[in-house]
Amino acid sequence: MSNHLPEDNDAISRAMIKVIVALAAILLAIVGCQRLNAEPLKQTAPVDNGIRSCELVRIIDGDTVVLTVNLGDGVSLTNRHIRLSNVYVDEKGTVDGDNATDCLNKLLKAHAGEPMVIQLNGRDKYGRALGTVWVGDCNLNDEQRKLPQKGRGIK
Repeated sequence: MSNHLPEDNDAISRAMIKVIVALAAILLAIVGCQRLNAEPLKQTAPVDNGIRSCELVRIIDGDTVVLTVNLGDGVSLTNRHIRLSNVYVDEKGTVDGDNATDCLNKLLKAHAGEPMVIQLNGRDKYGRALGTVWVGDCNLNDEQRKLPQKGRGIK
C-alpha cells in the first residue's frame, strides 16, 4: 500500500513537468548562445532561378532538342525532349523544316565547348516540356525565331 494519496501523485506529476520544462528552457538557452557565437550557416542549396546546366544529347528538329538537365546534387534528367519556347518552325521533312534543323545544328556547332544552360518554362497544351536554351551568350530560341518560315509565328 502506498503512503501517497492521489492528490500527491498529481502534485508530483506537475512538479516533474515543471522541472522538465525548466531543463528544456535551459538547454535551448545554452544552444542558442553557442549559435550566436558560431559562424553563420552557409547556404548549401543554390538559389533556384530555374536555370540549369545541361548537355545536348541530340537535335530532333528545328524547335526540339534532347538534353540531359542537371538538377544539382548529382541529380540529372536524362534524354529529356525539350521544345524551344515560342519557336514554331515547319516540320522536319519540309524544305523550311529541314532548313530550321540545319540552322540549329550549325548554331550548336559554332558554340561547341561553350556552357549550355536551360530555363525550363513549363509545358505546352500537349504536355511537352518547354524551355529557353542558351549556349554561351547565344539564345537558341531567339536565333530560331529569326528564321523565315511559311505559316509560322510566335503564338
